[in-house]
Amino acid sequence: MSQDVVERLLGRLITDENFRQMAADSLFVACHQTGFLLTSTEMELLSGLDIDWFAEFSRRIEGVNQRCWLSNLLIISSLNILKVLLTIVGFYYSR
Repeated sequence: MSQDVVERLLGRLITDENFRQMAADSLFVACHQTGFLLTSTEMELLSGLDIDWFAEFSRRIEGVNQRCWLSNLLIISSLNILKVLLTIVGFYYSR
């Protein structure tokens, strides 16, 4: 999974209410229907994301153009990417 894909996915969870609702119902279906083609291992790791956190974050920045926030979210994205990558590394080394 590339950093670009992770950043786009996280950004989409923050800015797109419809995508967020689909992801709350089924992250796999939401990703598949919107072109995020992830491996089963990546999906397993991402299934731990707290979709409610993204909804709350989105509500907190409501009233501000959410898309403008994407450039400011690189730090948050990077931290989430680091968390996902550390989980992946731990997953592979625990085998």
